[in-house]
Amino acid sequence: MADKKYTAVHLLPLVYYVTTRERISTRELATILGTRTSLVRKLLWSARRKGLVTFTRFEDQVIVEPTQKARQIVTSIDYVARNRNKLVVIAGGAIIFVAIRPRKGIRAYTIPRQPLCKLLRLAETAEKEKRLLNLREAAHTLNLHPKTVSILYRVLRTLGCPGTSCIVKELCREGEEIKE
Repeated sequence: MADKKYTAVHLLPLVYYVTTRERISTRELATILGTRTSLVRKLLWSARRKGLVTFTRFEDQVIVEPTQKARQIVTSIDYVARNRNKLVVIAGGAIIFVAIRPRKGIRAYTIPRQPLCKLLRLAETAEKEKRLLNLREAAHTLNLHPKTVSILYRVLRTLGCPGTSCIVKELCREGEEIKE
């Protein structure tokens, strides 16, 4: 995450949707994100200050268009997974989790690979034993705060892990960070 283009991780969903749809209104963007138009406007102004989007007035709507900088960011994204009000972006080995909270705003987290891999291993073990994963026990085992483990677990669930199409397994193999 040392790369400068990812300094505003909370804007990634916005940049992603604006770029993949080329031209979009603020109302449509609010519907896609599942939040209020006023929040989208605030985020768009922030994105505009960072040079990621431009505004065009068309009749009674404001149309948002991506800049070249936004297109470069989106082309560097390797994988995107979306669940209701959650978005996980994997880009350049970095894992970014964005939780869209309809009335409160957007929370963005940069997820470290090592604890995520360890939690995946615990979840797979629990699944093999046909039991539910207790997040408090997992937090104690991993020596992490329960809130951190909860966020890591939401990332795994958004990515469909544990399961056959879990991309985190590949990330764990690539980084070889699962050794204890």
